[in-house]
Amino acid sequence: MGKAKTNIICADLFAGAGGTSSGLRLAARELGLTLNLTAVNHWDIALATHAVNHPDAAHLCQSIDTINPEDAIPGRKLHLLLASPECTDHSRAKGGKPRSDQKRADAWMLMKWVNNLYIENILIENVKEFESWGPLTAKGLPDKRYKGQYFQAFIAQLRINY
Repeated sequence: MGKAKTNIICADLFAGAGGTSSGLRLAARELGLTLNLTAVNHWDIALATHAVNHPDAAHLCQSIDTINPEDAIPGRKLHLLLASPECTDHSRAKGGKPRSDQKRADAWMLMKWVNNLYIENILIENVKEFESWGPLTAKGLPDKRYKGQYFQAFIAQLRINY
């Protein structure tokens, strides 16, 4: 019989202050597992806060679109990829009215991680509006004719590579 897993290798993208990391750490501890955590965020203040809450994690202050996952994760293997892409610009927090497709690009940046690492499990936290993503009109509003088109393409890409 194989050796039981005792260490969870995890990356927390868009890490923020570390709430998701804290939940994972508590769950791992309850299961008798240790957590080898890498936290990534482009905002130095958020990452400094994460470092206070999780001093034993590796902290990378870089934009998710510029970081090389193979350099960030030794061994190129994760048991869990956590990701909480920015959502305030296209969620109910701002009335659900996207301002630009660029503000919705963070979720697509996860594909670089999926394509370049071996990942056993992925947990993507986002908002309900994520499911209805599609092209925007010239006024920056969702084009109802293509509701869900981008989300379905995102899911299809995950199925191909994951």
